[in-house]
Amino acid sequence: MEDAIRKYTSNLPIHKPDIVTYPPPKDGQEVIVLTGSTGGLGSHLLAQLLQMDSVVKVYALNRKSSGISLAKRQMNILSDWLGNHEEASKILQSPKLCLVEGVLERGDLGISEELFEEIRTNATMIIHNVWRLDFNLTLASFTPHLESVSTLVRLSLQSPHPSPPRILFTSSIAAVSSWSSSAGPVPERPLDSLRVAIGNGCGESKAVAEKILEVAGQTTPLKSTSFRIGQLTGSTSSGAWATSDWVPLIARGSQELGALPDGRGHITWLPVDVAASAILDLRHSKHQMLHITHPYPVAWSLVMRSFASLLHLPLIPFRDWLERLELSASKSGDAIQSNPALALMAFFKRMGANFDDKAKVQTGVEAGVTRL
Repeated sequence: MEDAIRKYTSNLPIHKPDIVTYPPPKDGQEVIVLTGSTGGLGSHLLAQLLQMDSVVKVYALNRKSSGISLAKRQMNILSDWLGNHEEASKILQSPKLCLVEGVLERGDLGISEELFEEIRTNATMIIHNVWRLDFNLTLASFTPHLESVSTLVRLSLQSPHPSPPRILFTSSIAAVSSWSSSAGPVPERPLDSLRVAIGNGCGESKAVAEKILEVAGQTTPLKSTSFRIGQLTGSTSSGAWATSDWVPLIARGSQELGALPDGRGHITWLPVDVAASAILDLRHSKHQMLHITHPYPVAWSLVMRSFASLLHLPLIPFRDWLERLELSASKSGDAIQSNPALALMAFFKRMGANFDDKAKVQTGVEAGVTRL
């Protein structure tokens, strides 16, 4: 992890303002580069940015896909997450929006020289929101994502504006997954030790990205804010939730197992559109690190009772649910297809270690993960 930080913060370009050739935007006008607009949080960030009077342009930068056009992908995800096809269509027709397919880890973003120059000379803020969510991968698997952070840092420092575009990074609670519960809630600041991230490659990569931005800010004029985000739910309008997320997988897996997992502890889930609003409200904050999570925890059992009522399933202790899940792995040749919760077996085991009804309640832990 330390080697990766050194690698991606070495030989950073010197920021050289050029307001004569490239006059800065008018006071209050914002030109935003948003990565990952085809995800759940990204789609809400995009929709809300385009509604802001101060925002005059949004470059929605996403990775290329061979199967479907970016416009179609964006339309599909907006329709799903907003729950309104007409509203999604209106967003895509905004004259402020420029959809861009690129290669984020490349220095030129994998786009035309003309478009790159347009973005470089006009952007006032970069919101980096694209990351692979897979807790089964190692840190090395996230190399392209770390390279993309380095690319965006360099893009910012190449800006002709008096100050480089601020970078907002959507980090994760996973970046502090090994924080000691005895120390209380995680402090809302950069952490000195990377040990708190050790546990899975996804969290480690997020922690490295936070540090890349921190170090870049110490050696250059770049300003950044990383948002450690807790569990996000569906939006307040549509309730749509990514089916690959761990909570929907619990619901889907429990239907196969005939029971839902109960346990001790609390949760601080936040609707995805509310999280997007919070990030944008805080986009000019001077803080390097901010936490996005619900301020009022509720009991896990309360939520599971609602699930149980809707799915007509009984509640059983978390450890018993895990045993049923493990047993289901040996019952069919393609077990994950019949019960997709098996794909996150290791994650659920870690969760259960701190969350079962027989486990000691830890003040720094909620629903088996670190409390922010």
